[in-house]
Amino acid sequence: MILASKDSSEIPSVAERVRPTWVFLLGGAAGTVMGASKLLGSRGFTVFVHIDMVHGLSKDPEGIRLLKTFAQPAGIISTHPSIVTAAHKAGLATIERIFLLDSSSVESGIKNIERSQPDAVEVLPGILPRQISAIASQLSVPLIAGGLITTPDQVFDALRSGAHGISTSSEELVLEFEALASHRRRIGVMAEDEKV
Repeated sequence: MILASKDSSEIPSVAERVRPTWVFLLGGAAGTVMGASKLLGSRGFTVFVHIDMVHGLSKDPEGIRLLKTFAQPAGIISTHPSIVTAAHKAGLATIERIFLLDSSSVESGIKNIERSQPDAVEVLPGILPRQISAIASQLSVPLIAGGLITTPDQVFDALRSGAHGISTSSEELVLEFEALASHRRRIGVMAEDEKV
């Protein structure tokens, strides 16, 4: 489970409530995003910054170097193959985001992924199991399902369809799955579809 935070100013309180996990920072002012990324990193979270949505930071190699130096995220998220390529060159992990709007957008997204070679792909919306399955079968990297996922059933549907992880802005859903995983670890049981 990956917490997708739309408001970086809330990160200090989120870091108190959620166990260290992956976090996607989905925008905000550059200074706030950088501060949130450093704070989360210092507390053991794995942080990815959606660089396309950061205000006040150029989306070029210099902006990427600045982000890496001052925010110290594990990686970036972008819908732009050129940014993914530049982030790789800067030594950051990359997630390329594609939208399941229609067959043309999926086809162009797959072609872009083949060119840019991200470390993972995030598909939105993540509530389309058949499409997730079809895309996952074409990828050589992990697929993350995100967008509109708000219930445990949607999480399990995406995982059964081939997603390796789930991103959600629902802190309650992340906490619910953490409690479930913690309980299962205590009793020594972990179902296949809960290994995220």
